Amino acid sequence: MYLGICIRSKFFNFFKRSKPALQNNNGKYGAAKFTDSHDLKAMNFIHSPRKTLTNKYPVYVVGSDGKNYIGSTQLENTITIGRRGTGKATTGSILTLLEADVNCLVNDVKGELFMTTFAQRINMGKRPIAVDIVKTLDRFHDFSEYMCIRFNPLWNSFLINASLIQKTLYLDALVSAFIMDTTDRHEKHWVDKSRSVLRGFLSIAIEDNIKQHQQIKQAKKQLNAVDFKSSTNALHKLEDLDEGEIVKDLNGKYKIVKNQALQDFDEHKSKQNLIDVKRAFAKASKEELQQILEKANSQYNSSFIDEAIGTLIQAGKDNELGGILTTLNKATAMLANPAIADFFKSPQQTDIILDIKDYLVGNTDIYIICPEDQLSEYPGILALFINMIRVGVKLIDRRDKHDEYLFILDEIGQLGYLPSIETIDSIGRDAGFIQHLYFQSMDQINKYQNKNMLKNFEIIRFFRTSEPETIRHLNYIGGKQTIQEDHQSISKNNSSLLYKQVTSSDREVAIDLIPVDMIRTLPDDEQIIVFNGQIIRCKKVYYYQDKKYKNKYGINYSYRGSKHLCQPYNRIDNYINEIPQESSSLEDIQKSLANMIITGNDMIVAISGLFYINLANLKHIILKYYADNQVDEIIKQLDDLGIISIKSDHDNLYKINY
Repeated sequence: MYLGICIRSKFFNFFKRSKPALQNNNGKYGAAKFTDSHDLKAMNFIHSPRKTLTNKYPVYVVGSDGKNYIGSTQLENTITIGRRGTGKATTGSILTLLEADVNCLVNDVKGELFMTTFAQRINMGKRPIAVDIVKTLDRFHDFSEYMCIRFNPLWNSFLINASLIQKTLYLDALVSAFIMDTTDRHEKHWVDKSRSVLRGFLSIAIEDNIKQHQQIKQAKKQLNAVDFKSSTNALHKLEDLDEGEIVKDLNGKYKIVKNQALQDFDEHKSKQNLIDVKRAFAKASKEELQQILEKANSQYNSSFIDEAIGTLIQAGKDNELGGILTTLNKATAMLANPAIADFFKSPQQTDIILDIKDYLVGNTDIYIICPEDQLSEYPGILALFINMIRVGVKLIDRRDKHDEYLFILDEIGQLGYLPSIETIDSIGRDAGFIQHLYFQSMDQINKYQNKNMLKNFEIIRFFRTSEPETIRHLNYIGGKQTIQEDHQSISKNNSSLLYKQVTSSDREVAIDLIPVDMIRTLPDDEQIIVFNGQIIRCKKVYYYQDKKYKNKYGINYSYRGSKHLCQPYNRIDNYINEIPQESSSLEDIQKSLANMIITGNDMIVAISGLFYINLANLKHIILKYYADNQVDEIIKQLDDLGIISIKSDHDNLYKINY
């Protein structure tokens, strides 16, 4: 009896160990796999943190395997797909802006990219300019010295010596920003006619601006040539100018007595702008529009103006003028917004002047600040800047252009279909354009006509999502892997407890490399990356947690309640000194002070953007880590390390160097 029980127990234990198993096989139905560290090294897509600090080349980080950085040593076209709040900015665009030594055009929702990176961009030798039409940044901080409040796209310095072909390219770029092309045959009829009229009016404004610039340049040249001291004539009149006379005063000195304003002439303010163009056709009749065009054509003899006149004449015959003007007014509807209208007025001398040529050949970064509640107003504005840059590259001397230009376009999917994105990608590396695009779902990408071109970007990053189209796409590109299923079955003869029959079979089957459940349940700190067809699953890298970006980023005022450790803007180069590793308690005190500032703790006193703490409250924090008889010495050490300043402008308060 006892022997039988023992034998039966051994049989059951044996069969318990012989459960069905899954084994990797020879790839008959697919050989997909996640890329390992060996493959990443072969692709030069993994780098040790130590080498990234010593190597001369940069590493544009997109992830981490827990020890090493995953990323490329050169900027690559990149798409990131993730819903709001999944860290597209904190693990993507901000990291790039803190590292990329190229001029950047940034679509910045809420202004968080500008706030966290502009100080580092200055340290890198860049000139960041915020195009903040509705003054979004004013709610957080005074950034007026970096803000462009007015901009005139009808006047950029590279237009001065532009050829007819170059002007044609520029005019088409401007028109395309307002009136997008269409494949609908009925709509295309109105689009083509409206583009013709708008092109004519824009060409008049640009020609007027170029002519005025040349006149002012010549006038100033003649004024500077007048020798006031040696002149013996009592009266001089400037040739071909109506600005005034030069006469001798009672003291024998010569001066301009009429229209002195020429020397102080505000050339930018006097230029024709988009608002002037809109006013021209907003309420005018066909006859008035035709009269404006014909008068201008008598000066410039322009084919664009000829085409616009012909379109209006034909529209009058076909009773189509109303449809053309309706299309024009609809296309320029954003200019009816008072804030946008004010922005597109001609800038004054006291304004920050934004010239697209400064982006193309200089060191200027352009941040277009988009408020979350007004994104619908911004597709045309963003397209305008993209188009001007795209064409501007062809208008400047090729020897002056930079090798690369980076477009970082945050939440671009929310702006709808932008043909400019596809046009930039078709130009590609030849012009030096690189795009980092941020979408919330694959469905937003599918709205593009050339969506397959976008899906073929070198790097595509996927964050956790439940959006069906994104799940299907990621599941599909993951592919299949072949596994071998081993099945074992046990049969027992009821007449004998000891008799059992074991049968086994195996077969090869295909399973998904990236199952649907994996995508839906992907941890928040993980991502799936497709790099040139290779599938990588790895950790995200957050700029405010990683040593690589320490002391490089600024305060993100739009997330003031978050626990990002960062430094204020009024101290771009003067960062907090690092604490020796053995002084862990001092570092804890520093972190405590930083967290209290971020969370608005009552112990912290904020004065003019700086932070202070009184002696009693500072002692309270120190006593968490040190004995009472050590407090004075610790305060001295905190002062020596630059964490606090004992001497401050306010009595009984210690300044926190945060």
